[in-house]
Amino acid sequence: KTVVIDGDDKELGGKVSVTVYNKDKTKSQQQRFTYSATSSELLAVFDRYSANSIKVTDEPEPANPGTNAIDGDLSTRWCTKTLESEGIIDFGQELDFDAFTASFWKGNERKYTFELYASADGVSYERIDKFTSTGTSEDYEVYKLSKSCRARYIKYVNLGNTSSNADFNNLTEFQLLKYKG
Repeated sequence: KTVVIDGDDKELGGKVSVTVYNKDKTKSQQQRFTYSATSSELLAVFDRYSANSIKVTDEPEPANPGTNAIDGDLSTRWCTKTLESEGIIDFGQELDFDAFTASFWKGNERKYTFELYASADGVSYERIDKFTSTGTSEDYEVYKLSKSCRARYIKYVNLGNTSSNADFNNLTEFQLLKYKG
């Protein structure tokens, strides 16, 4: 069998068409779906920056503290149960970035919405944008920014999720990315 993939670039939410052909070149099956930018191949085109520390405004579950969102382990999470709760993520120095990656507990069952803000000094913040996860993966999801940014601190603001516990946030990992090209 031969597989042909046609469609948009590998970006979060891009549409691709996958066609599977039999040896005799007849179509076996065709399906169109939304590409979730979670593959290691996609992450390989970025330099990845991990945070030094995080301070959070809500930490209701001692087993799921804010530090879990930056520990490099997809099996741990920061849980917050309050809308507009914040995590101030410190990268230790100012960095140039044009994307970021985030992953969420039960991210394959619900969509998470959040805002990001950037700051050089941890006092004055500029809004980057509002984002929503795909709801299709617990793996890293890559979010490409509309313009490059420079910051030492990122403020992550929880805007809820699509489950019955809509105020909750369950961030498993967060990193800044810079395209290598």
